[in-house]
Amino acid sequence: MSYREAYESWLSNPYFDEDTKEELRSIANDEKEIEDRFYMDLEFGTAGLRGVIGAGTNRMNVYTVRKATQGLANYIICLLYTSDAADEEDSVDLGGRRIIKKKKRTTKRVGRVATK
Repeated sequence: MSYREAYESWLSNPYFDEDTKEELRSIANDEKEIEDRFYMDLEFGTAGLRGVIGAGTNRMNVYTVRKATQGLANYIICLLYTSDAADEEDSVDLGGRRIIKKKKRTTKRVGRVATK
């Protein structure tokens, strides 16, 4: 999707609030500003998700934070289903979430070491 298509999508999509759309309408005649706000998605860097606050995919706003949060949640879910722990006999599936039971023998070993 081009930056222009992304801009138009944000203006027409009912997901985005009116304040956001109004901010975008105010830059309708500034092609460079539209391009800067929509030519890429805001990226996670070593300091986390940082950027200029404003409307657009390359800006820090509630929509980009939601997208990053959803991405993190998807990653965690993927780890739960693909980790070695998901294959262990002592795991329990609770509505799609695998919870690993603590093994009694491990607990006993730790207890023995701690009391010596």
